[in-house]
Amino acid sequence: MISFKDSAGSVWRTYAKYEKVTKNEIFFSEQNDGGEYALTVTAHAPFRNDSPQAQIQFKVAFGDRSPAGKKAEELRDSIERKQPYILLASWLYSQLSYTGTNTEYLSKTNFSASGGTGKVGVGYLHTDYNVGAQVFMDISGFTLAGTNYTFTAYELHLIYQYWSDISQIRWTFGYYQKELPELIGNANSTAYSVSKIKFTGPHVGVDYWRPFTKKLGYKANFRFYDTNGGSSTPNGRDLVSSFSYQAGLFGSLRLSEDIIGFAGYTYRLDRIAYKADPNSTGFATNGDINDVNITGSYLNLVLEWGF
Repeated sequence: MISFKDSAGSVWRTYAKYEKVTKNEIFFSEQNDGGEYALTVTAHAPFRNDSPQAQIQFKVAFGDRSPAGKKAEELRDSIERKQPYILLASWLYSQLSYTGTNTEYLSKTNFSASGGTGKVGVGYLHTDYNVGAQVFMDISGFTLAGTNYTFTAYELHLIYQYWSDISQIRWTFGYYQKELPELIGNANSTAYSVSKIKFTGPHVGVDYWRPFTKKLGYKANFRFYDTNGGSSTPNGRDLVSSFSYQAGLFGSLRLSEDIIGFAGYTYRLDRIAYKADPNSTGFATNGDINDVNITGSYLNLVLEWGF
């Protein structure tokens, strides 16, 4: 007997019954709907009791199940996450360019520095409905004049993904909190002060992932960050609307059934601006702003583990 789960995914219904089967195969049409099926077998023979029932459950792919369709399904399977829970860790080496303007102190700061970012995250993806969520925390930093400067970020991602042919497209959106350092003074010496700007806002992004083989593939992504709130600015004044973004291109390698590695390049712009205080030093006037811009080219290594 062959049975299948109904569209609600909760009740098994009989698809077909076969009696007096003497071969080790039965007919299963390529035109059958995709979904979850079960094959139940009981052995009969003269002069003895029937055997206990044996059952196997199996999934049938939706859509084309021709040889070409089967190959496409194998490629899709090579980049599909097998487990609902995801643990992610990444490391980024970067070459940063920093530009900052503070009109209150008539300061313009420009420098380049090497830096890095460590990132960890955990998430859940419903494998039947392709929706889920992830949370990330990262710590970034750079070294200037022998001193290390660090800043943190937190992100919440809501996930929706779908397939286009053999490619996986994943949309994510959510909320983030981030801080950036503001350096005031001459970046060619140690005669400058440092403060941090904290801000929040929504973000949205898209990943496009396509396999080459059963193990290799490539992924391109883009993410846009908007700023609509700030929890802390150095002078206590409001933020000015600004945005940041990042774009990346990666190669992927399935290391095992549950582990996928990525390596690639990411370009990122972080920008924040806030209103200057004309009463603080007497240099700034109404309408002036202070801003920080950090651009970076990142060598990015990512390890994703499903469990």
